[in-house]
Amino acid sequence: MTRPDQEDRDRTMGEASLEERLQESENRLRELQRIANLGSWDWNITTNELWWSDQIYLIFGMDPGAFAATYEAFLSRVHPDDLGRVQLAVNQVLEAGGAYDVSHRIVLPDGGIRYVRERGDVAHDGAGRPVRMFGTVQDVTERHLAEDALRISESRLAAIIETAPEAVIVTGKAGVIEIFNQGAEAIFGYTAAEALGQPLDLLIPADVRGAHRVHMESFKESHEQRRMMDARREISGLRKDGTAFPAAASVSKFITNGDVIFVAILRDVSEFKRAELHLRDALEDAEKANRAKSEFLATMSHELRTPLNAILGFSEILRNEYLGPLGNNKYTEYADHIFDSGEYLLSLVNDLLDFSAIEDGRHTLDWELVCLHRAVHDSLNIVRDKAAEKDIKLIADFAPDLGEVRGDRRAIQQILLNLLSNSIKFTPAGGTIQISCVRVGPEVRIAVADTGIGIPAEVISTLTNPFRHSTKNPYRSTTGWGLGLPISKSLIDLHGGAMTIESEVDKGTTITVSLSSNAPGSCVECRTPAEKVSGTCVSGGARDRTKPG
Repeated sequence: MTRPDQEDRDRTMGEASLEERLQESENRLRELQRIANLGSWDWNITTNELWWSDQIYLIFGMDPGAFAATYEAFLSRVHPDDLGRVQLAVNQVLEAGGAYDVSHRIVLPDGGIRYVRERGDVAHDGAGRPVRMFGTVQDVTERHLAEDALRISESRLAAIIETAPEAVIVTGKAGVIEIFNQGAEAIFGYTAAEALGQPLDLLIPADVRGAHRVHMESFKESHEQRRMMDARREISGLRKDGTAFPAAASVSKFITNGDVIFVAILRDVSEFKRAELHLRDALEDAEKANRAKSEFLATMSHELRTPLNAILGFSEILRNEYLGPLGNNKYTEYADHIFDSGEYLLSLVNDLLDFSAIEDGRHTLDWELVCLHRAVHDSLNIVRDKAAEKDIKLIADFAPDLGEVRGDRRAIQQILLNLLSNSIKFTPAGGTIQISCVRVGPEVRIAVADTGIGIPAEVISTLTNPFRHSTKNPYRSTTGWGLGLPISKSLIDLHGGAMTIESEVDKGTTITVSLSSNAPGSCVECRTPAEKVSGTCVSGGARDRTKPG
């Protein structure tokens, strides 16, 4: 038999163990409530005593020692705008029974607002009178705010979709229209009430419905999330009045709850198509006009060359008195004028022919290795007399390792002559023109710098535009069309080169031409290493600085 003192010890240990288990259970419950932000409550309706768990006090921001837990005290923390609804819910449960489930706001002691959800049940006595109500309170502030944000976002998205000028159409897996915005109403002519619930075929011309179904089925089975469709693929829409129209569309697919939905954003491109056709027609007309212009220029230029050659020939005979003295100095002066005018007209005709050929793509380059020393020297010799007439100093500055360029000899010569002639024309008497050539990496740079009248900054960009005069452009201040620079720029472009213009009014202009260079060190013209000819294979001297005349 167990002795009494042993029984007492066993009983004490059992009671202690039970208390420990109860405490452990309470601690566990308290921790679970904290994690869930969920508290429990018990209201003795008869005594109006209200018991709150620790978590409810935390939710309400209340100090257990400073809060008289009663039903009225609880109501005092309910947001005034929600108070009536909470009281009504409590009264309905007390009168009719059932579950108590209400969400509302509470006001914290610091004035802050929280959202809570209360759930509970009612216990009745033997007579059916409510005597006790118990339940839970959960802080749902974060969820409520997230739901509010989601509702606001959805509302804004719905407003954006509804007011978008493009048609926004959403269909389900079966191809039934579920969303039809104002843009769709305007484009297709149907109201939303008429379109919603209808098959998408309502908006597609009959002759392309089959192809559209095949396309959408392929899209549905693919891994693509978005497809672009435009007028070039002959996407068509069908208006309520039966007219078809070209459209551009972007179609996206989404999977929600295992179902596939399609979202189409579509716009009417009828105006774009009409403008495209008009543009194409205008382009064809412009090309025809351009061809006619080029043919006219070529024909006119050829027709002018024959009498001009005769004028130049006969005036040359007269000015040099090959057939005997003219007898009057005035005749010689007139013959000089005729010859100069004829020479000018011939240069203009040649410019027109060159420009017409370049513009039509008929001008081809005869590619070879060109010695720049020779090309520059020959160009200077041609313009020396014109420079001497104005007492203009010509300076040639060559790099010793200049080498060669690959290009058309005649075209490069024409570029140099045009640049030098322009500089002479617009440089006052006593000025200076310097032509320099250096090699920079894989290219050769030729610069013609003068001390002329300069060009306004706003005019520089127009210098290479043919047939365009400007009152602010000194290069167009004399007679002629000013085709020299446009032709030069075109010839440089054909070589794959570049031209830059730098100028300052009353100080001068520098035009730089960049061309692809052959490897330095070998001069084909001279058959001699370039560095052994002291920088120039023609004139001699690393720096040929000469004054003509």
